[in-house]
Amino acid sequence: MRWQAPLLPADLHMEFFPKQVRLTGKGLGNLIKVPLGIHRRTGYRSTILDDAGNPEADPFAVLRGMTPTPRSVLHAALERLRGLAADTAECEEVDTGVATGVEQAKPPVAPPATLPPRVLSWTEADFETDARVRHMLRECAVLAELKRMVDEYRQLSHEEQLVLIHTIGHVESGPQCVNYLLGKCMDVGPEKLMKSRLKGSPVSCPSIRKKIPHVTRRVSCNCPFEYAKDRYPTPVLHLLTLADTAPPPAPSPTAAALLDVAQRFAVLDCRRKEIEREWESLHKSFVEALRAEPDQQVACPGGHYRLVQVEGVEELTWQPDAAKEP
Repeated sequence: MRWQAPLLPADLHMEFFPKQVRLTGKGLGNLIKVPLGIHRRTGYRSTILDDAGNPEADPFAVLRGMTPTPRSVLHAALERLRGLAADTAECEEVDTGVATGVEQAKPPVAPPATLPPRVLSWTEADFETDARVRHMLRECAVLAELKRMVDEYRQLSHEEQLVLIHTIGHVESGPQCVNYLLGKCMDVGPEKLMKSRLKGSPVSCPSIRKKIPHVTRRVSCNCPFEYAKDRYPTPVLHLLTLADTAPPPAPSPTAAALLDVAQRFAVLDCRRKEIEREWESLHKSFVEALRAEPDQQVACPGGHYRLVQVEGVEELTWQPDAAKEP
């Protein structure tokens, strides 16, 4: 099967279990959870239960009748959970002086500033405004592919995360960029985020091909680096071809921050207009398709879209499913 790995679609990634050839005598090895299979140790069969807790007579028919949840719905649900977790953390940071009867001293409030001296967070606009990161993503097809995977799938394997950290994490503003990408992934906790720029040697191209062959096989990962034959190949070498685009010294921190915000706004404004054009086109196609349906509606996970007439004007509405009683 290993020879078939390069033929797999881009959405699929092949892994082999168990990873060891034989048991070492120290345990049962890698346990594999097989849906609807038999537990080799207990002999119990895995089943699917109905709402009442009884085994389904035909579990495979149940599986075939399930409607897959769209990736966008799953991502939206996870984002809501992240928001709930953040709200819970804020609620836990309460003033204990109320409970103990002791009024604790509050730190002095700093005067509000119009703009910070430097915005340290990262946004989607910075992929265009940051010259170093933009150049590396344009020149290194592997790094560009990893960003595409984050944007589309919101997930990276451990090895894919390491490649990002040990390449972009070596350049200025790299940690902010890496943390932004890791923060978009569904299964990356805050402990994985970078705290500072890396020192030392970045990961080499041969090591990258060894770590993530499923990525390097489907993109062009063979940069010759003719301008740096005396150095080991690594994506960071692409910065040697970046022209010196350092801006002149800013007249003041406020002006520099304003320019930074303006550049970000310009990029995001262009993306917003592109998204609006795509939305208009898809909305038109969606409405035309619904008109052909007898009831002019379609069910989705969590609710359904429906065409309705409001004061003689056709509107596309979203109606969520009614919450079930506990």
